[in-house]
Amino acid sequence: MIREVTENDELADQVQQKINQRQIIDCLMGLRSALDLSQEYIASKMKRTQSSISKLEKGEDDALRIGHLRGYAEAMGFGMTVVLYKDEASLAAQVKHYAFAIRGILTKMAKLAGDDQSIAMGVREFYQEAAANIGRFIDGAAHFLDSYTRDVSPLPKQPAPLIRVENSSN
Repeated sequence: MIREVTENDELADQVQQKINQRQIIDCLMGLRSALDLSQEYIASKMKRTQSSISKLEKGEDDALRIGHLRGYAEAMGFGMTVVLYKDEASLAAQVKHYAFAIRGILTKMAKLAGDDQSIAMGVREFYQEAAANIGRFIDGAAHFLDSYTRDVSPLPKQPAPLIRVENSSN
């Protein structure tokens, strides 16, 4: 995109480097703005000053402390998960990592239900919804392969229940 605006390769490299240095901070600022939250609000939730939030937002990702990132996310009502993976990890390995993480979360949900039949039924309904969504995600991604795999049998179609779409920022 930058190279479309200028023929100066050095300038384009510098601009791209600056963009790369602020991906996390720009994401935080975008979320804050989308939620219509002020720096003052974030500061009060983090027990910091507005000027410290301004300084954080003007900085670069490498200067961002994990505690500040977590505090900023929590001030907006978000949780935070850090994922570490080896640079050479394949995309398939990354998908497997998330699949096992999902399994762990689903197991926690089942254990939280305990002996409460009403909660257990709600969790079971959610499992069906989640399975349908995951199936649709896989099917949707598989459509990108259609032009390469015309002679291969398609993925099996499974009937899926109606799916509720809810705000997952809670």
